[in-house]
Amino acid sequence: MDGLGLRQRGGCRLLRGAERHQYPRHVPQPATGFESEGQGPSKCHVTFTLHPEEHLFGLGEKFTAFDKRGQRIVCWNRNPAGAATELAYKNIPFLVSSRRYGLFLNDTRRSVWDLGTRSNFGCSVEVEGPEIDLFIIVGDNLKQVLSRYAVLTGHAPLPPRWSFGVWMNLGTTDLEWPSLNQKSMLDLADEIRRRKLPVDVLHIDTYWMGDDGYCGFEWDKKRWPDAKGMIAELRKRGFRLCLWEAPYIDTQTAAFREAAQKGYLLKRADGTPYIANLVWISPPRRTKENRQFIEQFYDPGGVYDYSNPEAVEWLKQKHRHSLEMGVATFKPDFGEEIPEDAHFANGKTGKEMHNAFPLLYQRAVFESSASSRIGRSYGAGQGSPASSGRRCSGLATRRATSPASPRQSEAG
Repeated sequence: MDGLGLRQRGGCRLLRGAERHQYPRHVPQPATGFESEGQGPSKCHVTFTLHPEEHLFGLGEKFTAFDKRGQRIVCWNRNPAGAATELAYKNIPFLVSSRRYGLFLNDTRRSVWDLGTRSNFGCSVEVEGPEIDLFIIVGDNLKQVLSRYAVLTGHAPLPPRWSFGVWMNLGTTDLEWPSLNQKSMLDLADEIRRRKLPVDVLHIDTYWMGDDGYCGFEWDKKRWPDAKGMIAELRKRGFRLCLWEAPYIDTQTAAFREAAQKGYLLKRADGTPYIANLVWISPPRRTKENRQFIEQFYDPGGVYDYSNPEAVEWLKQKHRHSLEMGVATFKPDFGEEIPEDAHFANGKTGKEMHNAFPLLYQRAVFESSASSRIGRSYGAGQGSPASSGRRCSGLATRRATSPASPRQSEAG
């Protein structure tokens, strides 16, 4: 292990492996190796030394100091419920050093990055699993390191031109919810244009499916009696429409019963659907059921299994129905609370798939929109890809995520 390291062409050392004997006895810094609990390794870790003037950046959306040196970062998607902790929706196991190298962990299992907390000159990466797959990426500067990382994980396609405009989110408060319907939305669109506000996309959050239909992809006919006609009217006014969704499905819906019968949901070890309190309870429903003042905001629901190709095709078909009505895109919300003991169709558990799940989920939504001719059904502008008959890039806004990598092809 003493020979593990990285040098520039001129001989300057960029990265050097560290042995346990290099640390004081009272410093519990692990050397490169593995831990075993019973049969086989349960954790693997690799340790490097840090240069006195080295700075470290990255590891995803983290609400801590920009320079990560001196921090302990856990890459495990969570709902941070704000911006006050190290918890985050988007954990990216990619670390960049001011010494012009990057470390990319090609693994979606929980990883712990000790960046000089146990020892101010030690950096260790720990993975819960029998192996560690770590890429060391170097470059002449940080821009080149980032570029090479992007080559490895994939470049994002250019989104449609209209998506760079102003988006407006509707109905995110308890006060807005009861009044949001087809008429009020068209009235709002008229008022926006009367005031000459530069809004390009209107987003409807959970409410398009009603108060208890999450997430079955069916419009609430009471609030939206002619959704297709409304979308066409919005397009005449220069608006495109985005719809919210979640990967969870209320146990009381027809979609849940169908998905459970076809095996399209995550399962428990005994083969039954995995039910957990994951489905958001709408304010009107909480009022109706006299639950306004309780802390429980989630009801029992199942989780769509995006590792199951048949389930993905079934879900894509539900998206295509809305896209054919004129919907422009979707917001795939949630996805960061996958139980560790859930079982997937690909044979893996939630412990392995927790961080990978949002990527599979968002990929399915993205491919649904990419397969449609965005803009054609509601008046694309001249010179746009849709008007020329070419397929537009797909589009899906996201909440939780993980990076793509060669291993992601296995996850699906």
